[in-house]
Amino acid sequence: MVYLVIPVVAIIVFVSIAWNFSGQGCKLFTGGSNSIILGNLNACAENCWSKHDYGADLYVDDCFVVNVTTKGQLEKNVVESSMNRTIPVKVYFDFLEANKTYAVKIKYNSTGKEISLVKFGEFE
Repeated sequence: MVYLVIPVVAIIVFVSIAWNFSGQGCKLFTGGSNSIILGNLNACAENCWSKHDYGADLYVDDCFVVNVTTKGQLEKNVVESSMNRTIPVKVYFDFLEANKTYAVKIKYNSTGKEISLVKFGEFE
């Protein structure tokens, strides 16, 4: 009985630890308050950065395209200041207007060793 219980408990502990340390997912459709949108963009930037070996990768990559529906205007400086400080994130748009849907590309830039957030589509 002990030989059965110990491996089961070890697996449960391992899975719970792995669950706590796994990264937050990047949602390709996000909306709501600015804090929810910023949290998702941050998670996408972190996922893209880790996917490219934390800036050591040599290739440019469009990691994600996120459709963002804003409730309030979102300024460039607010987006940049809310990102993870250990990741060089550069925002290439001035603002996102309230009550509109935008396509935002999360891109790894190997020449500048940064994650770029680029607005490239606007929908009504």
